[in-house]
Amino acid sequence: MKKKAELFIYTILVLSVLIGIKAVPHAAETKNFFTGLPKRETIAVDEETTIRLVVKSEAESICDVKSNSKKLIVKLVGTGSDFETNRKWYVINAYSKHEGIYKIGYTYKTADSGQKKKTIKVRVTKEKPYMSVKIGDKELYPDKENYLSGNKGKFVVKMTKGYKLKKIEYSKYAPMGEGKYVETQWITTKIKNRSRVEIPNIPYSSIYKRPVGNGVFEETIETITASGELLITYVDKYSKKEKQILFKIYKRLI
Repeated sequence: MKKKAELFIYTILVLSVLIGIKAVPHAAETKNFFTGLPKRETIAVDEETTIRLVVKSEAESICDVKSNSKKLIVKLVGTGSDFETNRKWYVINAYSKHEGIYKIGYTYKTADSGQKKKTIKVRVTKEKPYMSVKIGDKELYPDKENYLSGNKGKFVVKMTKGYKLKKIEYSKYAPMGEGKYVETQWITTKIKNRSRVEIPNIPYSSIYKRPVGNGVFEETIETITASGELLITYVDKYSKKEKQILFKIYKRLI
């Protein structure tokens, strides 16, 4: 009975790893994630967007969040805090189906019990920050699983006028040792635009071990698909804030 229970637990572990490989996000936050109280924001048409308002201490707060138009829906949905830096932020969700410039008004309560009326100008647009993103002749899309073939390809980003490309980070699995069965680790490197990159060719691999009697039970979990991620950081032309777009790429190995 004990062996069956252990086998069941192990099976669940294996399935969790294999199913969750594509679901685990590896993207980092932008370096200016904590940007204080923004004066401008850009959101995409028909896409719910999070706006964060960072206050200086736990004693400060945000309330009375309102839109100046029925075409822009806004709601204060939550808060977050970082006790190490004594920072706190408020989370507003914004949504609109209509392009245009709108305003979000709110009340900023200071630590000395004062109140200030603040405004955020919001640009709602269908415009994408990039014209195209490609590896070789293959167009990449941020909302799809992009399957590639071959070993190498030229990575090219063409930004829309007014948007500035800051950096490109490329992540993929690499072996942690030598031999037929080795574990892999997720590594990230910076690459230049228009540079040739290696298509992912190393599958996710993990070695599961547990003691059994006087010995050790060992089994290797390995996927049949190699995966990678391209994280593009750019400066938005309206808000002047750094933003990111993540592209996931895959290669079938069999």
